[in-house]
Amino acid sequence: MIDIDHFKKINDTYGHHVGDEILRHVAQVSRGQVRTGDTLIRYAGDEFVAVLHRVTPEMVYEMKTRLQSAVDNFAYEVRPGRVARVGISIGYATYGNDGTAIDELMEVADQRMYQDKLARRREASATKVANFPMRSAAR
Repeated sequence: MIDIDHFKKINDTYGHHVGDEILRHVAQVSRGQVRTGDTLIRYAGDEFVAVLHRVTPEMVYEMKTRLQSAVDNFAYEVRPGRVARVGISIGYATYGNDGTAIDELMEVADQRMYQDKLARRREASATKVANFPMRSAAR
């Protein structure tokens, strides 16, 4: 499961027409990262589902990293000099290990996606703090 991070802010700031373009571009970027034979669909709103066939946990992790990097590096030019950026949070489930019914697999993937979203927010906050210039205390 793939969820676009901060998508509501894009719609609220730039309008739904820009949000629609972001959705199309995220789908294109994501489609370029999955293999021929795998399935990528828009699930709801700003969520996508990818069904990967015959993969190992290592392959899933590598694809997750590649997808997130590709979307993180994408910038949509809203107008000259102004770009909108989004990221994606991803959760996964494997048939057999995490369940055998689609609803079980979707629930596990959704929970992991939420965990990934929280981890990416923490990472972004830590990066902001690390890049914040410290001022010396007045004496």
